[in-house]
Amino acid sequence: MDKNSNRIEVFTYEEMIKYLNQRKKELECPSHMDRIRILKEIYQTCKLSYSKLYSDEEHLKLYDDIKDIIIACESLLGEKYLLPTKSVIIERERIHSTEEMLDFICSEVRKKILMNYQSFNPKLTSIDQIDVSDMCYMASKYTSDICAKYGIKCKRVRIDPGFDSKEKLFGGHGFHFFNIAQIDRKKYLIDLTYKQFFNIFNRNILSRMGVVGLAGCAPGVYMIQNEKRKELSERIIERGWIDFNFENIKNYFDGFALSARNGTYYEIMGSTDYYTEYTAQDYIRFLAREDSMFKHEPREGLGRQIKPLKNPLMNFEKK
Repeated sequence: MDKNSNRIEVFTYEEMIKYLNQRKKELECPSHMDRIRILKEIYQTCKLSYSKLYSDEEHLKLYDDIKDIIIACESLLGEKYLLPTKSVIIERERIHSTEEMLDFICSEVRKKILMNYQSFNPKLTSIDQIDVSDMCYMASKYTSDICAKYGIKCKRVRIDPGFDSKEKLFGGHGFHFFNIAQIDRKKYLIDLTYKQFFNIFNRNILSRMGVVGLAGCAPGVYMIQNEKRKELSERIIERGWIDFNFENIKNYFDGFALSARNGTYYEIMGSTDYYTEYTAQDYIRFLAREDSMFKHEPREGLGRQIKPLKNPLMNFEKK
């Protein structure tokens, strides 16, 4: 974007590489808001230039080069979260209720993760100092082990992108593990690495939607679009668990469903309301592998953006 105007230039491949490398240097500025602004300008410039660059699949290698630089630019945003919520560790001498037992389980897992990291970085004092990205498998295993120790029925559950492992939406990656524990015939969802989805540099800027080669956004940015989802997110990040009831199931899994969609989906639909019509019962069927998003949504609207948007100026920032 021209610094002295709102005009966005359209580049050739060589010009694009030069432009991206220059903007990457600018991302080293100290202001977080300036870094976000620069990254949004990068996204928009890429979407406009793709309309000029794109011809056929033979040129996808060019997009890979551009994509790699964009991802490198995103990593320069630094660690900052959409929600300021802290993850608590609650110390209890005695347990008198189901709620206290759930707090105890989550706190024990968090203490174990913290101790593991303190073994090579003794200066760590809080679980919130640890980036829990890609730790869901380990954390869910710890949760199951602690539940088993205290005779609590617990199972680990895997969420695949689009709720279908066979489709391998992101090459077999992008799945997430959580737990469902049952105490006194009531079920609870436990997710002790949920905070990872709210790190701003980790795919949480809506304007990245529609950039060829990139996936859509992480669940976090969709979870803060309405109060019910936001409240649920704050609760999970803070305490680590929620009731496994229909309202919570709908809100929790909506974030993962929305994260499977790309810009093409919203261009086809003609709106960016970040809503799903799926019910809690639908998500339960998805998890049981009886159904998936692929049976209900256009395939080209799921996963990475394959082709440029017909309207590269489409606004994905919800008003």
